Amino acid sequence: KVQLNLTHASESSSNDSNTKELAALQKERTIRSEANFFGSIQSGVDVAIYMGHARSGGGPDFSPPRLLRSGLPDYAFYRREKNGIRRLLKSLDNSLFPPAVVGLLACKSTQLFVSKIEKQVPNSLIVSAGDLFDYNDIVPTGFALLDSLLAEKCSSFFSESVRVRPLSADFLHFSRLP
Repeated sequence: KVQLNLTHASESSSNDSNTKELAALQKERTIRSEANFFGSIQSGVDVAIYMGHARSGGGPDFSPPRLLRSGLPDYAFYRREKNGIRRLLKSLDNSLFPPAVVGLLACKSTQLFVSKIEKQVPNSLIVSAGDLFDYNDIVPTGFALLDSLLAEKCSSFFSESVRVRPLSADFLHFSRLP
């Protein structure tokens, strides 16, 4: 039996709208998205794939970015607090059984998250990005990853199948292949 549960974290594609006129709806969506992602991991989901922002080590994050007055993300806050990765590690620790696959399709997620997650779930396949990851690559890569898993592609074709776009192919990291 395979159960798929997909969620998205943004009320709209406009951060300005999400933090102003849609702020109340965005807050509700953030809460639902967090509950869906972290709750699924705790309930023992087989595959957890995050496609979003690494927030310089503070992700996974389902909220609009915390911004400085300059309008840039407050990366110092995210590096200091690390709320997302702490919550992810806690969810993995409290899971009924560890996911077989953890996908972290976010900028520099290999350096920012993989060593911590490998310690927590050493037998899970972790798919991550070793460099900046353009949104136009994240979504097709995420769907290619999901397709490869559902099609039960063997290790000789798995990484090739997931590397659907030239930019993604240079830096996707697989902790171990199925």
